[in-house]
Amino acid sequence: MVDVLPSAPVWLGDHRGLLRFYAYQRKPGDPPQTIGTFTLDSEDAVVVLNALKGEKGEPGTPSPIIRPQWGHGYSSVAALHAGENALTTLDAGRAWYINGTWNIWTGSAWRQEQGSLEGPPGPTPDLSMSVEIVPQPVSGPYGEIVVDRSGTDEDPHFHLKIPGIPGPQGDNSTIRGSLDYDNSADPLDGQGIVFDITSGKFKPGDMSPYAAELYTIPQGAFQNGSFSTGEQIIAQLTIEARSTAWYPDVMGHVRWRRAILSSAQVQIEVRIEPENSSPSVPGNAPICALGPFDPSTLDTTTVSHIAPHFSHEGDPMRAVSPTSAVGRIPAGQAVNVYVIARRIGGNGSYIIDAEWSQLALRAYPVS
Repeated sequence: MVDVLPSAPVWLGDHRGLLRFYAYQRKPGDPPQTIGTFTLDSEDAVVVLNALKGEKGEPGTPSPIIRPQWGHGYSSVAALHAGENALTTLDAGRAWYINGTWNIWTGSAWRQEQGSLEGPPGPTPDLSMSVEIVPQPVSGPYGEIVVDRSGTDEDPHFHLKIPGIPGPQGDNSTIRGSLDYDNSADPLDGQGIVFDITSGKFKPGDMSPYAAELYTIPQGAFQNGSFSTGEQIIAQLTIEARSTAWYPDVMGHVRWRRAILSSAQVQIEVRIEPENSSPSVPGNAPICALGPFDPSTLDTTTVSHIAPHFSHEGDPMRAVSPTSAVGRIPAGQAVNVYVIARRIGGNGSYIIDAEWSQLALRAYPVS
């Protein structure tokens, strides 16, 4: 325990707070003593003391007049001193308020005076509102908007009563009578509503350009026979130019087997290239589907199952997305679809069996 001198104060601790001082007047005949109360609640404190009324004093010195410089734009005292470095005695009394302090030029030097004390942050109100449409006055002006206030200062609610004014008659409820519909041509059976950017209106139109279309290569279009080339076109299909860009979605199957004493390893590829390009080396055209080689293939007939495939060893990250150009066939472009048997390993011939072979291609428009 710390030893202290008799009657010396003992420090107990500190507490941050905002003190508010009040005084009450001492009544005549009260004992000559000073009493008071001190109340502390969280960070707010109230001190109440005696008010001792004395004799009237001599008049004080008049406060010097200052000339506030509003809207000065200075955010720091250093910036003020740097910007106002040519002041003279004629500028005496000019004052700049910065961060709660008045910076006053006396005519020969700077002087600072406390301008204000920052109080504690007040509560943030949780404001809510509601609106009610009330009948418009039968005659006279539009009518007043009435605001009914309820709730507390921290949780106020305002209810607005607004006179309702009937608006003009709305557009016709029928589609063909709407203002943004081009009714210059009668719709045909099965047509839907499409937007015409030229006229800026909706009109009847064919919805089928935005639906997938199916193409197939039947087994009768596949080549039968024995082949020894490293790359052999076994079927092909020409797709006419379409009015919208589209993506191919290819599925299918091809039967093949090895010739006698052959170790050929064959995969089936589907590639697409523009119609006017040379098909002499279709393997250079972009790949869109693949039937991989099955390592379990021996000398019996096997089925190569074809599914969508866009990447390859030269570009293993090639992928299709709604915004990419990969696999996309542009509008107005006719294309040739080639089904290719490619020997990727081994030696010898391979035999394509067209029976039950088929390819199906769905063209999905890019909307």
